[in-house]
Amino acid sequence: GVKRRGFGIPRGPLAIAFILLTVVLCAGPLWSVNPAGSVTKIRLFPLYLAAFFVGVGALRRDENLRWILGALLLLFAYCVIDGAVQKFTGVSLRGRELDHGRVRLQFTHPNDLTLLAVWSPIAMVLLSGAKRTVQVLGSLLLAGVFLLVVWSGSRSGLLALLAGWGVAATAMLPWRRLALATAGIVALLSMSYASDFGGLRERILMAFSPPYDPRLAVWAVDMTMWREYPILGRGPGTYSLDYQAHLYALALPATWEIYPGVIEHPHGIFMAALVEYGTVGFLALIAVFIVGGISVVRAHRDQFSARYRDLCVGLAAAWVTLAVSGVVEFWIGRRWVLTMLALLAGIASDRRLTLTLR
Repeated sequence: GVKRRGFGIPRGPLAIAFILLTVVLCAGPLWSVNPAGSVTKIRLFPLYLAAFFVGVGALRRDENLRWILGALLLLFAYCVIDGAVQKFTGVSLRGRELDHGRVRLQFTHPNDLTLLAVWSPIAMVLLSGAKRTVQVLGSLLLAGVFLLVVWSGSRSGLLALLAGWGVAATAMLPWRRLALATAGIVALLSMSYASDFGGLRERILMAFSPPYDPRLAVWAVDMTMWREYPILGRGPGTYSLDYQAHLYALALPATWEIYPGVIEHPHGIFMAALVEYGTVGFLALIAVFIVGGISVVRAHRDQFSARYRDLCVGLAAAWVTLAVSGVVEFWIGRRWVLTMLALLAGIASDRRLTLTLR
């Protein structure tokens, strides 16, 4: 066994996989096509990735689970209030205008509301052991998170949210409640689509009819860039330097929609790793996701504490949410993405989860 108190040094396959990913991400400038620019891009990476050790210490005491739940609910409450203000006034609490009518977080793009979606399954499972009043409040805030993702018009965010909630609900709910919850979500989605709530219908149809989603053009450019530097990639922060040149060289069909101007990232954390860090970086990132998922599934199987078993479910759902959204969105160099990935890996590496508590 392992003591519940005290700081446990992270060990095991996930900790090793994350350390290897950290080394690859921070060593990128060594083989970059623009070393000086890459150094500028990654100068704060060690700080973001250090959140791994914060995650490891998050389970130092059992009562920390209550603090984690409280922090998540406060975050959700602020974002839901801000999102409602944006939706009905056109500006955020700080006076920031919407992005083409789409609700967004204060600090970033509408699609990055998926950041809330990633943490929502963890809040969901922690609510199962909370007081009745907290459960009611938390349920209302989770419903607000769902509305925020719909208002943002983020298809990837909505798909990721549903995937994560599906994992959590399937693991936690009896089949009758699961059927009821599924029916409710389907009804909400149907009404949102029928009424074009949040512009969702238009954005879904755009993905399946000409001129199609402009991400297709971005991904075509991504693959040509990867073929130039397939092993170690171009280097961090270099994507935008040659995006236009590769785009024009492809001579894409006129029916394809193309993003105006220069695109800063390859639209997807896995694609970004492939382009800027090559096959080595891609495999290192994939390894963290795969080993992270296996770790929490095994921890759930072996865990003695019911609360920590629930947390394992939330972590598994969070990994799924991040992976689904990461296929088509995010950039590996974005600070919130790296910090969130490090926190999840740190929590999942904690010995209180990876060893049976007897």
